[in-house]
Amino acid sequence: MLFIRNPSHCARRGRAGLLAVLLVLGHVCFLYAQFEPLPSVSADIDDAPSSLDQGSPLVLQEAQPATTLEGPVWTPYGPGTVGRTSAGESGESEPCYDCPPTGLEGCDGGHEFQLMPKSLIWHSYLAGPWEPRFGSVWSQERTEGWVWDVALGGRVALCRWGTLDGAQPSGWEIQMEGAAFPRLDPEKAVDLVSTDYRFGVPLVYGNGPYQMKFGFYHISSHLGDEFMEDNPTVARINFGRNALAWGHSYYVTPGLRLYGEIDWAWDSMFSKPWYFQCGFDYAPILRAGNHSAPFVAMNCQLREELDFGGSFVAQAGWAWRYGADRRMFRVGLQYYDGGNQQFEFYKTNEQKVGLGLWYDY
Repeated sequence: MLFIRNPSHCARRGRAGLLAVLLVLGHVCFLYAQFEPLPSVSADIDDAPSSLDQGSPLVLQEAQPATTLEGPVWTPYGPGTVGRTSAGESGESEPCYDCPPTGLEGCDGGHEFQLMPKSLIWHSYLAGPWEPRFGSVWSQERTEGWVWDVALGGRVALCRWGTLDGAQPSGWEIQMEGAAFPRLDPEKAVDLVSTDYRFGVPLVYGNGPYQMKFGFYHISSHLGDEFMEDNPTVARINFGRNALAWGHSYYVTPGLRLYGEIDWAWDSMFSKPWYFQCGFDYAPILRAGNHSAPFVAMNCQLREELDFGGSFVAQAGWAWRYGADRRMFRVGLQYYDGGNQQFEFYKTNEQKVGLGLWYDY
C-alpha cells in the first residue's frame, strides 16, 4: 500500500533537507580551509646567500642538460596544482593531484572545433535521482519493503568549440543525455512497477572551475504491465514535462563541486512548472598509483507540484577512477527521503535506505 503524502509535511521535509545540505556544504568548506597550503619557495630564495651581496664576481656556468624523468610525466590540471611526477631520493615517483597523463590532449589551452570529444565539460550530479548514468540501488523502504531502482543511460558530447580533451576542458559544448529509470519489485518475482524516461539536449559552457548548462529535457512516466495486471484498480496517470534547465556548478577544489539548477516547464501534465535543486559532489581526483577513494554526495530538490517540498538524497561510499578521467564507478550507501522517486506515484512519500552501484559520466 502506498503512503499518501501530506503536502505540508513534505514541504517541511524539503526545507529541512535544503538546510541540511547548506550545513554540510559549510562544514566541508570549513574543513578545506584548514588544510595547509603548499610550501612556498619564495622565502628560501630570499634567504639564500647571494654572491653579488658578498662582492664576488658573477660567474656564468654552462647550462646543464635537462634530466629526463623516468616513468609517467603529468601535465598540469590547472593553476596552482602540482604539475608532474618526479623521482625522489627513494627512487619512487612523487604522486600528483589532478593531473592527466601526457598523451592526452588539451595541454596547450587552445580552442578548436571538435566532433564527438572524448571528455565532458558538464557532468551528471552524483546524487541526482534523475541524472543519466548506469546504476542500481537496492533499498528497504519504510512501508513498501524492498524496492530495486535502476538507471540505464548516459551522457555524451556531440561537438565542442574549446580546448581539447583533458582533465577540465573549457569552451562551448552540445551534449545529449538520456536514461530510463525502471523500478522493480524484488518481493514479487522482480515485477516491473513503473519506469521514468528522460531525454535532453543541453548547451554547456566551461571556463576553468566554472560550468554552466542551458537546455531542453523531457520526462515522462509509465506504469509497468505486470504492476497493472496485479493492481487493476490503480489508475495510470500521464505524468510528463517538457522543460528548460539552467544549471551552474563550481569546483571549489578539483574534487569538490557545488551546483544549483532551476527548471521551468512550458508543457506539463500533472507536473507543475518550477523545479529547483542544489547540492554538492565530493569525489577526489586520485593520486598517481591510487585508483580508489571515498566519495560523498548530497542533492536536494524542491518541486512545485509538491508545494515546494521534494526530496533529499545523501550518498557515501567508495569510488574508482584514475588520472584525468572523471568517469567513475562507485559503490556506497544511499538515503532517500521525500516524494516518490517514480513520478507515476508522485503524490506518495517514501523513505528508504539502500546499497548502490553507479557508473557516472
